[in-house]
Amino acid sequence: MIPVVLRNNGRTKAIFAFIDEGSSLTLLEQSIAEHIGVVGTPEPLTLQWTGNVKREERKSHRVLLEISGKSNTNRRETLHARTVTHLRLPSQTVRYRELSQRFPHLRGLPLEDYELIQPKLLIGLDNLALGVPLKIRQGNRNDPIAAKCRLGWSIYGGSPSHPGQASILNFHVGAVSDPDRELNEQLRDYFTLENTTGTISLEKLESEDDKRARKILKETTKRIAIGFETGLLWRTDDPVVPNSYSMAYRRLVSLERKLEKDPPLKQRIHAMIADYEGKGYAHKATSEELSLTNQNRLWYLPLGVVSNPKKPHKIRLIWDAAAKTEGVCFNSLLLKGPDLLTPLPQVLSQFRQFPVAVCGDIREMFHQIKIREPDRQSQRFLWRSTPIEPPTVYVMDVATFRSTCSPASAQYVKNLNASEAAQQFPRAAATITLNHYVDDYLASFLSIKEAISVVNEVKQVHAMGGFEIRNFLSNKSEVLCGIGELENGVEKELDLVRGESSQSVLGMIWFPKTDEFAYTFSMRKDILPILAKDHVPTKREVLKVVMSLFDPLGLLAFFLIHGKILIQNTWLEGSGWDDPISNKLQKRWQWWTDLFPQLELLRIPRCYFPAPFPINSHELEVHIFVDASELAYSCVAYFRLLTENNIIVALISAKTKVAPIKSLSIPRLELKAAVLGTRLMESIKSQHTLPISRKVFWSDSSTVLAWIRSDHRRYNKFVSFRIGEILSSSEPNEWQWVPSKLNAADAATKWENGSEIKSDSRWFLGPSFLRLSEERWPKQKSVSITEEELRPVHTHWEREPIIDITRFSQWARLLRTMGYVLRFIHNLLHKKLKLPPESGELTRDEIRGAEEALWKIAQSDEFFEETKLLKETQGPPHAVHCVVAEVSTHGITSGCSSKRIC
Repeated sequence: MIPVVLRNNGRTKAIFAFIDEGSSLTLLEQSIAEHIGVVGTPEPLTLQWTGNVKREERKSHRVLLEISGKSNTNRRETLHARTVTHLRLPSQTVRYRELSQRFPHLRGLPLEDYELIQPKLLIGLDNLALGVPLKIRQGNRNDPIAAKCRLGWSIYGGSPSHPGQASILNFHVGAVSDPDRELNEQLRDYFTLENTTGTISLEKLESEDDKRARKILKETTKRIAIGFETGLLWRTDDPVVPNSYSMAYRRLVSLERKLEKDPPLKQRIHAMIADYEGKGYAHKATSEELSLTNQNRLWYLPLGVVSNPKKPHKIRLIWDAAAKTEGVCFNSLLLKGPDLLTPLPQVLSQFRQFPVAVCGDIREMFHQIKIREPDRQSQRFLWRSTPIEPPTVYVMDVATFRSTCSPASAQYVKNLNASEAAQQFPRAAATITLNHYVDDYLASFLSIKEAISVVNEVKQVHAMGGFEIRNFLSNKSEVLCGIGELENGVEKELDLVRGESSQSVLGMIWFPKTDEFAYTFSMRKDILPILAKDHVPTKREVLKVVMSLFDPLGLLAFFLIHGKILIQNTWLEGSGWDDPISNKLQKRWQWWTDLFPQLELLRIPRCYFPAPFPINSHELEVHIFVDASELAYSCVAYFRLLTENNIIVALISAKTKVAPIKSLSIPRLELKAAVLGTRLMESIKSQHTLPISRKVFWSDSSTVLAWIRSDHRRYNKFVSFRIGEILSSSEPNEWQWVPSKLNAADAATKWENGSEIKSDSRWFLGPSFLRLSEERWPKQKSVSITEEELRPVHTHWEREPIIDITRFSQWARLLRTMGYVLRFIHNLLHKKLKLPPESGELTRDEIRGAEEALWKIAQSDEFFEETKLLKETQGPPHAVHCVVAEVSTHGITSGCSSKRIC
């Protein structure tokens, strides 16, 4: 890739070009042609690449302009090109300073570093003379090469042998990405993940990017007068940032046009910006800042505004860090940072453990974290009161929404503040770390007194870090009084996301007064037409609805799995993403969506055990039911606790998977369900602090139970590997049989499950026999022994050659060597029998025996399987005499020269 300058009638534009001999035409992005005012002859163009991928450029023009290298603008060349709407070539990075230090042959070249630069010009064979190498600098075989052409020097080659030390251009030219093809790939990856059955490792290796991000956080984060200050997580130490002012200005103009139709909204935005100034979140850039700021760290973030569909009256200012200029966006310059969030299922699980529940959220969490001085100028934005005024440059002094590193920075600061207060407030520090998801705090306690004490400490610790936690809700009004809060709401939305407004269709809420979970539909405008009775959805629309249903604990897994099955069935039909689904699938879709209103009637207790909390919770049992069909496999878990008065059974969570597209037998699917059940058990143990005294697994598959109770090494790899994983997390005596009609997991594997969408159904309450004494549980009448999936018993032969025949080039020498080898074996046997050894020249019989041995070796090599089969049919395994060469010499038989492995 080469930096070049394009000219037309005195107007210039500096861009990066890529020379590709595989392209027959030179292609220029239309925006560049418009910038320099070049006008050409309209000529529609069809671009075609491998796989018969085509793209029509109906507005393409044939243009003529001048080009020169950026380092030599005096020498100009004529360039013939065709314009295209977008090239969308991959962004490139070259760190010349690092390369020149590593490779001496690259030193002294007029090259500069560039970071994530997207080429706007593709020079093809029609301008081949521009790319002909005039000089070349070459090092060792795998080192990068520098080449000089008429436009200047460029570096190309493979990636360096030491990753992370330097970036070298490694470019692949292809067709413009097809959104539908990308969606196909994403969906394939999704179902690949759904069908994964290998053991899930609990250890995660930290990537180099995460290590760098963690290092930046550690070095730049410090406590200030109020709260903390930290740095942006730059991908590199010296990023090259293109000029983004024009892009931000265009976005400001676009926003102003929209606000012309809504003057009150514009006034609200103006008031919010003034409020940000008053709170210290932002300030107007000073003249000194405008003149002295390092241009390599300067970025203008386009200002935007969003609202929550569920709270249309509430708006939020955002700074679009994904907006691109010259193919680069602000987020591409930053690292995402390590994932420091406590998993949402774990937060919700611990929220369900104890009878007293409390939740709250941190006010404007990201904005409470100051960004250090050198990085603030990378967060500029433009605003003005009226379109006739010049834009005012503002600087955001705090972490912003939509910035890719803000969530990691916020979690790091929150946890750091808690750890520093751990000695004084150990309980508060622990709950801040474990019971927060982004800015939401959800915790449960054994008593009102404990809740008041811990929450007041949490408020105090957060205040030490500059955070304000507020909007508390509790199922006990005494808690709110004790922490100085008024009851300011009737419900809490639990469709939690990472710092963004929710866009789910089906959301989860908590009603503190009744202490119950419920589900509610927030019908977005783009979803309502899809669910209309007379509408036949497309595959894309089915996917949109299914993937926007929120159920982190799997409480509705028995219902939502059928939406995933619908996606798989539309995939199998092979229809396009925008083609209506078939009549058969339309009936299933209608049946499924007609049940949506019933979901809103569900009420699920938040707490596993109602107050007063059982005193014998140490006798807690977990029961997991597994099941499979040709459509899906599933597992569902319940707590069972025997109290003084009765037996309590509570739904914990569930997991479901769509059956693989490649057909599997029902026993194999049942086995995959059993594996899923053991994984769910491990998750339950890690996500709860409740002591689990006993675990029981239930399956209606006698075959799977027989596999688990027998020696799994006797079975083929599919079965033995999965049984091995099952037995690593459970014992054979923990698996019991249950008839299909009593198996709770059966609700998720059959289509006819509409009756389960009731709060008093078997799915939510658990099988009725769990409320009975153990003597009345289902019993398997007989323990079956299955020979299904048994591994065939083979005799495996491994031959060790007596001598290496490839070392001989003459038959006579080979023959004599073999004769002496056999004589040596013969003499060893004679020594044991105390007989005199043979010596002197080889006899005729010894030569004949050596020749016979060599022929048998050749036969064994060429007809190994046939020889093995013949030997195996000679008698029982213990009678098989396995030899490679059996030579009789003076009545003595040579020893076995092979190994037999049964």
